[in-house]
Amino acid sequence: MGATVSDTANGVGGAVQAPLRDFNLMRDAVPAALLRAQQNPYDTAGLDTCPALLIAVGELDVALGPDLDTPSESHHQDAYNKSASYAAQAALDAVKDTAEGVIPMKTWVRKLSGAEKADKQARKAIAAGLARRAFIKGLGVMHNCAWPAAPLSFEPTPPRTATAPRAPDPTRPPVAQGSEKN
Repeated sequence: MGATVSDTANGVGGAVQAPLRDFNLMRDAVPAALLRAQQNPYDTAGLDTCPALLIAVGELDVALGPDLDTPSESHHQDAYNKSASYAAQAALDAVKDTAEGVIPMKTWVRKLSGAEKADKQARKAIAAGLARRAFIKGLGVMHNCAWPAAPLSFEPTPPRTATAPRAPDPTRPPVAQGSEKN
């Protein structure tokens, strides 16, 4: 239950801040990982090892949140926690609706204040980050990396061990030099 209470407290702050965001008086900075992704989402420089790919995916996970293939812990929640979570979300929605309802002609206010433009730029950075994370995980498959540097469904093949040269088969006659067929 502690997580639900802290999540609700954090969410109330965000809901109350909605009018400040609408007037473009408050905005979150776009994370550096997303800005880099926006510049060149398919850049491969420095991404030639599994540890490098793991770091790159980790940076994007921090900026974007968990990827679709990240195992969820929601199946471990009991009924009480799920009910508390639903109630908390309903309360947050009510606070947000009330806070946003304070501003008449919100759409025009957002356009004139520049908040809409800032949100659009943030959405573009998020889209570039999502594309980059998928691209990096594809590189992870190519480099035979384990999850999370590659998709969870990918199973890397074990490295081959060096094998000694085969001994000649004693049941086959040796091939004489120069006697190959043309």
